Amino acid sequence: MARGCLILLLASLSAAAGADTLVDPTQPLTGATSTAGSGQQRQSLPALQGIVMSSSGRSAMLNGQSVRVGQSVAGYRVLAIHTGNVILERDGQRHSLSLYSDKVRIQ
Repeated sequence: MARGCLILLLASLSAAAGADTLVDPTQPLTGATSTAGSGQQRQSLPALQGIVMSSSGRSAMLNGQSVRVGQSVAGYRVLAIHTGNVILERDGQRHSLSLYSDKVRIQ
C-alpha cells in the first residue's frame, strides 16, 4: 500500500514539473497604456519599476535608471511623476506608465 502511494506521489510530482510555468496574477502588468490612442507598438516604452516620493522631490525608476521630471530615458522625456504613474512624451505623443501602489515608496 505504501509503495502504491509513493508511486502515485512521484507520478504527480513529475507531472507538475513538466507543466507550464504559471504566471503570478498579483504581479504588476509589464505593458503600458498610451494616452495618444495611436495603437503603436508599446514594446519600446521604458519599464517603470518604481516611484520614490520624498521631501526633496519625486523620481521614477525607468529601465533601471533613476530619473526626474525633465530628464530622458530611451528617447522618452519625463513630463510628470505621480503617485501611481509616470507620464512620458516622445515625438509629440504622450504615454502613461502605471504602477501599483505597493511599489510606491514615500519618504
